[in-house]
Amino acid sequence: MTKLSPVLLSLLLCLGACAHAPQSGVTEAGAGVEVGRGDPQPGSMTELGAFEAADPPVCGNDRTAGTEERAMVALRNRAGQVRADYVQVMRTDTDSCNRVVIRAMAFKRAVD
Repeated sequence: MTKLSPVLLSLLLCLGACAHAPQSGVTEAGAGVEVGRGDPQPGSMTELGAFEAADPPVCGNDRTAGTEERAMVALRNRAGQVRADYVQVMRTDTDSCNRVVIRAMAFKRAVD
């Protein structure tokens, strides 16, 4: 039988534990939001409204470039604040301030 080195074993355990961890910076409410580009199932969702999320959140003097990953964290967290269950991403752009801006529509599951 092959014996695993302690370093390799630790690495495998760490990777396994991180496989299902939420994206860094995402709140508990944001982690429960499904994000996609397609329409939600007809009749299953109620539209909450359009919104946008950006990284960095405001234009700064340093013009630090935003990232799509951090903008997605902001999107999930904002959707969690309005109790959305699904967010349809409409468009992702970079604005004149070098921010990544995601424009989306929020939906909540329809109650029967």
